[in-house]
Amino acid sequence: MTEPARPLPPGLGNAGLVERVGANVHRPRHPNSSSVEAFLVHLASTGCTDAPRFIGITDDNRQAVSYIPGDTGIRPNIGDPELLVSVAQLQRRLHDASLAFVVPAHSTWDTQLSSPSQANLVCHNDLNVNNVVAVGTLAVGAIDFDFAAPSDPHWDLAIALRHWLPVIDPSDRHGDWADIDTAVRFTAYLDAYGLSVAHRPHVAALIGQFLDHALAAMRRNAAARKPAYVRVWESGYPDVNRRSQTWWQRQIRSLF
Repeated sequence: MTEPARPLPPGLGNAGLVERVGANVHRPRHPNSSSVEAFLVHLASTGCTDAPRFIGITDDNRQAVSYIPGDTGIRPNIGDPELLVSVAQLQRRLHDASLAFVVPAHSTWDTQLSSPSQANLVCHNDLNVNNVVAVGTLAVGAIDFDFAAPSDPHWDLAIALRHWLPVIDPSDRHGDWADIDTAVRFTAYLDAYGLSVAHRPHVAALIGQFLDHALAAMRRNAAARKPAYVRVWESGYPDVNRRSQTWWQRQIRSLF
């Protein structure tokens, strides 16, 4: 008997359209999906277990990937230093596994979150708290590779740091985020990733650039009347983003 499909927590791009079916996850396919699928096949070929395995294309033309058990999103241990370190180590493993991937000549990607400049490594580009699967304080996988694309790994780090420090004005933080020390977390994350001290000011500056980039991308998607983006935009995203930017520019001066 076929196991019934169960909806999974929605993301912005595929809100309400991702389902778990047995041991697999079925997701909508997009114009760039074949490139992402080739990348997932490569990751699996390296022995990397930090990403879903590409299973195939379903009869109704959806992408089937393996399900990674665990928790995602905001949860009671979200600010735990061990989880932070584990996410950084996961990101480093993904980058290392990507090094040997040869980007197909005619591949296409969704580049709206990838770096606007140097693009020499296929990166996840959206390693937010909803896209990391954890068991307790151990990050066991990254999901939702729809925005994977050739990018700058330092930019990919900046995106992850924006979400996992998090780079949010303290007036907009709640719960476990309220009292965390972002300077300590910045150092801990990049220590665990293995980034040299010399490159850290550049990554800090890229976080600010990404906030501007994300605001522009959110504006475009909301203007296109994509429902999930419209809801986020109208809930106050622009003001939160700008407060975060102002706060982060002050923080940078105390980091180095």
